Amino acid sequence: MRILHITGTLSEGGLETFLITLLPSLKQQIPGSTMDVLVLDKNKDSMADEFERSGIHVIHGKYASVRNPLNLFFLYKYIRRYDFIHAHLFPAQYFVALISLLCRKKRIFVTTEHSAWNRRREKPWLFRPVEKLVYRCYDAITAVSKAAKIALDTWAGTGRRSLVVYNGIPLRRFINATGYTKKEIGLKSEDVAVIMVARFFSQKDHLTPVRAIALLPEKYHLFYVGSGDTARCREEVNRCSVGHRVHFLGRRADIPRLAKASDIGVLASFYEGFGLSTVEIMAAGRPVIVSDIDGIREVVEGAGLLFENGNERDLAEKIRYLTEHPAVYEEVACRCEQRSLDFNIDTTVKEYTTLYTNLINGRGIK
Repeated sequence: MRILHITGTLSEGGLETFLITLLPSLKQQIPGSTMDVLVLDKNKDSMADEFERSGIHVIHGKYASVRNPLNLFFLYKYIRRYDFIHAHLFPAQYFVALISLLCRKKRIFVTTEHSAWNRRREKPWLFRPVEKLVYRCYDAITAVSKAAKIALDTWAGTGRRSLVVYNGIPLRRFINATGYTKKEIGLKSEDVAVIMVARFFSQKDHLTPVRAIALLPEKYHLFYVGSGDTARCREEVNRCSVGHRVHFLGRRADIPRLAKASDIGVLASFYEGFGLSTVEIMAAGRPVIVSDIDGIREVVEGAGLLFENGNERDLAEKIRYLTEHPAVYEEVACRCEQRSLDFNIDTTVKEYTTLYTNLINGRGIK
């Protein structure tokens, strides 16, 4: 079976992190398969070498914009060579849907819904009719959470062809990691390290944690792990006069060790489908506090704490409460680690293997 995954970028983000874990294992589970990735934006493929080293061939885009309509012709050229096409995110989902109308014979088309909300849903009069047609072109639609599935089914009427396949992580990599000491990350032993692992872009709310740290005593430090444009966040750091307590680490390969070195994990988002980094922090045995929004609420259900979206005082109070009540801290940390066990990459691989095999054999998604 020749399988092609298509995405807009291959730089840094939850999707890329998930795919580089999923695809090599999925390839091993499907005997005789080839597993390739096509990335549309030729300038955003910095993780390509990592995929190649993992045995996943990367096809590099021809154009500098994922929205370039000429991508249709570029995609058509390659899609014809594969039996199974799996599209991720807009606008790749649109392009692949159109191409499926031209070369559907003996091919399976799948897409994944990675979020419970997107900006296109602010204009239902324009995008809802279009997306009903787009999603109808796919043989199956996986959603990364129940919230993402419910939102999509309500929006585009996809209930009969959609199913939930939770993202997963290599749990042992985080459970067994050896964390840095406080000294190694530039802190005193009594300091509190709060970590947020998230790329700097419009979906994530990096400003609220900064404002929360400004409300807390000097011993509280915030570590941001992730690439992207940090200018606006740095302005807020300066405005709040917490430059000595907010640390920008950029993209890192040692997230398991950083997670273990932290005391508390935070994820502040405006909208979310899953929140892979939250599972990583939980697997490291640390309590998490996340925005009370669809998708991520489901991931930490019964384990981590929720704060009102955009409310820095609520976030600060919960951070402080955990650190000042050791018994509560240990209880929440234990619940979080236990909850992370529900998101093992091995389970995700099995579910995708079953889905792919059933679709190829004409048995549908059940």
